[in-house]
Amino acid sequence: AEQLAADDHTESSQRLADVTQPALVVMGTADPDFPDAEAEAREVAGILGAELVFVPDSGHYPQADSPDVVAPAIIDLVAGSSA
Repeated sequence: AEQLAADDHTESSQRLADVTQPALVVMGTADPDFPDAEAEAREVAGILGAELVFVPDSGHYPQADSPDVVAPAIIDLVAGSSA
């Protein structure tokens, strides 16, 4: 996990604008991997044109911390993508 957090994200950041599919950005507001998790999520969502879901008081794994918030957002994304 330490290696992943220390990895350079330059390449993936540069490729965000290439994404053409509907996207969902889910961010825990207490994610310790980002100095300002909410600003990071807003930036990525803006580049992707993605829906954004903040999970209050969640850390780096909001899908595990708050599945009641994350699962419906994923279901809505998939349901909207197939319409």
